[in-house]
Amino acid sequence: MRWFVSLWLPLAGAKPVEDPELLIWIKEVFVSLAELLEAGRTVFVHCSAGIHRTGMITNGFLRFLGHDASEAADLLNRMRPVLWRRHRRSSRLGRPVRYQ
Repeated sequence: MRWFVSLWLPLAGAKPVEDPELLIWIKEVFVSLAELLEAGRTVFVHCSAGIHRTGMITNGFLRFLGHDASEAADLLNRMRPVLWRRHRRSSRLGRPVRYQ
């Protein structure tokens, strides 16, 4: 049994992702994360500071799992309040994410 699985995304910042190939890669990572959760594993999401890309990807993953914008924002706030404080005025948290 592997104790640690690392999934990496080459994100330069917390800007909306425009590259179609990167969107496909993100979706593949989200599918892998969902499988890990379904298997009872714990998932950690982190970037260099833990507040920009972490929030963007976690929000996207929650939306991918079926949570609406309000639910995702509430969960982010409960999991890591610094994310919500930094981004609560940002339209990025409520922006719909479309996966191919």
